Amino acid sequence: MQEQADCTTVLVSWDDVIRGAHAVTDTIWYEPLVVPGLLQTEEYARAILSARPDGYLDDLEEQVAARLARQAILDRTGAPQLWCILDEGVLHRAIGGSKVMRSHLYRLAEVAEHPKTTIQVIRSGGAHAGLLAHFVIADLDGKPPVAYLETAAHGQVTDSALVTAHVALSFHRLSPRHSGCVPDGTVVSTMGW
Repeated sequence: MQEQADCTTVLVSWDDVIRGAHAVTDTIWYEPLVVPGLLQTEEYARAILSARPDGYLDDLEEQVAARLARQAILDRTGAPQLWCILDEGVLHRAIGGSKVMRSHLYRLAEVAEHPKTTIQVIRSGGAHAGLLAHFVIADLDGKPPVAYLETAAHGQVTDSALVTAHVALSFHRLSPRHSGCVPDGTVVSTMGW
């Protein structure tokens, strides 16, 4: 029973983690479907957020502004290290059309130059450890790491040692040594948008 209870520990919202309610020191992020919110341009974020299944768009501009505001974590004093691995399909998915994607790829190449940011891409083709889900692990200064797991309905933040260890192992299996991962900018700079 302890194991099951440990797997459902919900601490805070992901927004609270990112906005600094906790001191994030390192973040590892795997994304198989879309560019992570911390790296999105305004136009890309608007296109993603306007595709909500409920069709509710009254607060779209507020949602876009909130997503862009969270990006400040990357530029603040004491910014966390960000290591992001993307599935190559993320770069081929025409979110918002070719103009938005072209602008977005320039943004990714620019962000990849930041000394505290690493962006890598897993080439398409074949099975790998990240095909099952998107996930993020944030190391918190002086506290256990937390994992953020997202479903179509909602996201969940947990400090479960079992969950964070499993997610960390999945990320390790996605790293360049274990997958077809290529270094920062290699694929981004060669995309044809």
